[in-house]
Amino acid sequence: MQSFRVIINSLDSIIGRLPAKLYLGHSSPSFGIDDEALEQHIKLVNKYFKEASNAHGLERSVDRLINALVYNVLETTDERTRIGNAIKTRFVAAIAFHDLGKVNPNYQFGKLKNSKFEGKEIGELPFFPLTGHSELGAMLFMHYFLKDALREKNQGVKQLLLAATLAFSYPITQHHAKGIFDLTEYGCKKLIHWFKEKAWRQVLPFSEVYGMLEDTVPEHVLKHVAEQFPKSLKNASSIPPF
Repeated sequence: MQSFRVIINSLDSIIGRLPAKLYLGHSSPSFGIDDEALEQHIKLVNKYFKEASNAHGLERSVDRLINALVYNVLETTDERTRIGNAIKTRFVAAIAFHDLGKVNPNYQFGKLKNSKFEGKEIGELPFFPLTGHSELGAMLFMHYFLKDALREKNQGVKQLLLAATLAFSYPITQHHAKGIFDLTEYGCKKLIHWFKEKAWRQVLPFSEVYGMLEDTVPEHVLKHVAEQFPKSLKNASSIPPF
């Protein structure tokens, strides 16, 4: 499988889509600390992730878990490697880009007091709270990684990638949460709602972040997602601890 380092480098193009110094990642004027741009914050997250992984041997453990998972679903080495890389990429992206939801202008002005977004707040968005960033980050993550899962012809592979995408979006939406709910409840309350046509259109202003959101989603794709998620939820909940 590809290494963490290679995957992070491949995801760097997403950081490059962020307009330089437009979005803030952190702002602590009361502590006399300079504002930190969002792209700088993400690069630091990636740096510390690589350091922590090297210090604790995380990558070996992740590879072992993924190999055990794909071995039970796929027969050929090439397919196990391909799907293993897809799952590992989702794992890394969930860490590297957990704060990309901070592109929410309501968060930028309401929480970080970023004057560049004064008067640019959005009144209706498909996540809670309107000034938050975690749910938007998870929603963008889901939209980004949905496409390659839906392209899979093998139903077992499709379900596995949908389940992995679902599972790794969960810690993004929960990384500041006080209340924890299970994966099935998460899917039913959040994800199905996020893939409705209205919700899709409401996140279009954030398309520059990933650069791969389309102007619209065909109805048959939305219907397919709604039909597939219950199965994926079941699969995700039944993945055994290794």
